[in-house]
Amino acid sequence: MNNVMNMDLPKINEFELPKWLVITPHTKHNVSMKSLLVQQEETLKSSALSTVKMLELINKIVYDCIDERKAPFDNIENFMKNITMADRETLIFGLIVASYGEEQDFNVTCNACSKTFTEKSNLVQNLEINLYNGKEPMLKKDVDIVLPVSKATAVLRMPTLWDEYLFANSKGISQEVIRKADDYLVVKALKLPAKDSKDPQKDTTVVIDNIFDIYAQMRSMPARDRKTIYKAWTENFGEYGTKVLIPTLCPHCGNRGEMNVSMISEMFRQSQ
Repeated sequence: MNNVMNMDLPKINEFELPKWLVITPHTKHNVSMKSLLVQQEETLKSSALSTVKMLELINKIVYDCIDERKAPFDNIENFMKNITMADRETLIFGLIVASYGEEQDFNVTCNACSKTFTEKSNLVQNLEINLYNGKEPMLKKDVDIVLPVSKATAVLRMPTLWDEYLFANSKGISQEVIRKADDYLVVKALKLPAKDSKDPQKDTTVVIDNIFDIYAQMRSMPARDRKTIYKAWTENFGEYGTKVLIPTLCPHCGNRGEMNVSMISEMFRQSQ
């Protein structure tokens, strides 16, 4: 046995991990994503984590798979401060293609007959990407919207992964609230009309810029005001991003449809 262990082993040829270049739709960074390693895949496969820990794991793996981690991605905190959720989806797209190739098999449930089947499709050929084309950088852009019922002003923004991280890791936040975080992180501040405490005849403005106070205030907001916020945010921020729509044809009933592929869900599916 010792003789076997001491034998000269052949030198293994070096290889380069597959890579895929993407452009983040909101922040316009050109990023080369490299393939997952088996150990990273096994971490995803064996994980049974809370929502908070799952977000941390996803962010870490995506960051670790960036080929060249230089400014503004020189450390994971700076990475999260310069990337949005939609940007992360695009990076995961590049990570999936680099790791598993363009051609994938998808499990589909037919909307017409409810039977399941497998559809082979090409991720790259079915990619739709809409890049932000505004003059002002997305992460510096604020939009003020006057709400129709309360007459408050909502200051809207594009949240980063860092905003998501701080909110998710705050004490006392339930899993249910974390799952709804995207609904509240889009509001940077609320400006509420009020009476001056020293002079009741004088109007003043109360500014709420703490995410938890914003969350509490929005919970008691009129439904029309909340709908106005989401409509305005979508018009100003939400039209940009990456989408993969897979055309499907049911072999059982002939129904044609489309499957919207979530990149995070696809990353976990592929790792299993």
